[in-house]
Amino acid sequence: MADLIPPELLSVIEFLNDQMTRTEVLGIEVRQFTSGSDRLVTPTVVGRTREAAKAKRQTESLSLDELIKNAGEETREVGRRIAALGELYGLVEKRRPKSLVYDSPSLDRRLFTWYVTYDTVEFYLGVVADTGDRESAEALRIALSDLTGSTLTSRHPGVNCVKLLANWDAFVEEWVPRYVEAVAASSTPH
Repeated sequence: MADLIPPELLSVIEFLNDQMTRTEVLGIEVRQFTSGSDRLVTPTVVGRTREAAKAKRQTESLSLDELIKNAGEETREVGRRIAALGELYGLVEKRRPKSLVYDSPSLDRRLFTWYVTYDTVEFYLGVVADTGDRESAEALRIALSDLTGSTLTSRHPGVNCVKLLANWDAFVEEWVPRYVEAVAASSTPH
């Protein structure tokens, strides 16, 4: 946000907006006009280009199957492996417009969401923390951060598919059982 965005910065914003199909990069100019004691503030959005808007609309109109088909190989592979993991743990897969979610009917909890458009898998540590076991939730977050080399949020960490795939064996053998156990413990009445 600036009172006037220089042409060089506007060029960078437009370039990034044209290149990034899943993210919109914009600038906001905020101009002030004064007359005596009166002041008028007017914001102007800059950086939207016709090409970027068209590309973003095309991505938004794609079905989940088309998004999966267009995703990178690592993201598709993680999707296949998450589906197999879901079967192993008896999870129910539900299709959303841009993602697949995996719920545990026995625990009445969501365990994973695979976001095809963001190349990530999201986990739900907040349910563990909300039942009073903040230590387990934090230990899981730290272990997943260490495993993937990522800085992750505490409630709903999302892990990049490439990083997850690179550490898949440790993820499945070490982290997932601890996660499922903590979620199960959070589902039982205390």
